[in-house]
Amino acid sequence: MSPLKVGLFYLIFFFLGSNCFAQTLKSDSFITSDGLGSDEVYNLHQDKKGYIWVFTNYGTLTYNDTEFKKVLLNLPFNESLVYSIYEQENGRKWIANSQGKIYEVINDSAFQVRGTEETFELLRKAVSEIVQLHVDDSLNIYALTKHHSYKFILGKNGYAAFSLSTGKNDSIAFRLHEKNNRLLYLRLLFFRF
Repeated sequence: MSPLKVGLFYLIFFFLGSNCFAQTLKSDSFITSDGLGSDEVYNLHQDKKGYIWVFTNYGTLTYNDTEFKKVLLNLPFNESLVYSIYEQENGRKWIANSQGKIYEVINDSAFQVRGTEETFELLRKAVSEIVQLHVDDSLNIYALTKHHSYKFILGKNGYAAFSLSTGKNDSIAFRLHEKNNRLLYLRLLFFRF
C-alpha cells in the first residue's frame, strides 16, 4: 500500500472515530416558568458537589439538574444581589453582594464576615462593587474592585482590612489567580483619555 493511501486511511479513520465517539455538549436554557427566579442573572457557579448556583436580581438559587431551590434566604432583599463567589477546595464558600458586603455561606445561609464593615462603607460611598473574591489557605480574604483592592487578614477579633492598591482611582487594580497552590497577582493598568 502506498504511503499516500496509508495516510488517507488514517485521516479518514481519525475523522470518523472522533465524530462517532467524541463527547457532545448538552445545552439547556431556563426561564422563570422553569423555576428560575429571574431572567436577569449576574453570576453562575458550579460548586464542588455539582450544584449550579444562580445569582439573580431576585436572590440566589441552586439547581440540581432537576429543580431550582432558593438559598441565602436570610439575606434582606436589598442585599441579595450577589456579584462574586469564591469556593475553596474543601467546599467552603464566600460571596460579595452588590453593596460590597462579604459573607461566608454556611448551610445555604449567608453570614457577614466580621471586620469588613469599614471597607464596605468605603465601597458603598465610591459605588464600587467587589468583582472578584479569593480566600487563601490561612482564610485571608482578597476583595478586588474596579478601583481598589483589599486584603482582609484574619485575627483573633475578626478581620482587619488593608489596601493593596496604590495610586489614584482607575490607576491600578489587582487580579488574582491561583496556580499550583500559589497566589499570583496580576496588575492591570487603566488609563483615562
